[in-house]
Amino acid sequence: MYIVHIKMVIIVSFILEQKLSDIPSSVLSDIVMCLNNPSPLGNNWRALADELLLSYQTVQSLDYHGPGGMMAGVLEIMFHRKVTVGKFKQLLEKMERLDVIEILIKAGFPANTICENETGMVPTAFRGFSVYSRILR
Repeated sequence: MYIVHIKMVIIVSFILEQKLSDIPSSVLSDIVMCLNNPSPLGNNWRALADELLLSYQTVQSLDYHGPGGMMAGVLEIMFHRKVTVGKFKQLLEKMERLDVIEILIKAGFPANTICENETGMVPTAFRGFSVYSRILR
């Protein structure tokens, strides 16, 4: 069981370390559509731009009138910064955009986000209990 867990952690870690630019375009299209829509909570592309610490000038330069709207510009910046799927999921969790996380899960990305804590250990869910494993870099 321990060997299976290590393989699972490596696979999940690999998937979450994939670059956002590696996500299929059909999935990115759905994400862009969700985050372009105005939100009463303000947790749309503007909140993502804030989380990415984009400057006012950068946000003003996101003048995308195509089908991807403003989120397409934010996505391009994330591609340029080599944002990982794991980091993107963390940002979405912080923004409380579970609908967008659900799109990632349906596309085959793991439901649990692996976050390294201050001890260098990674909490992962495994068969109903928490197990800590070291990140393999």
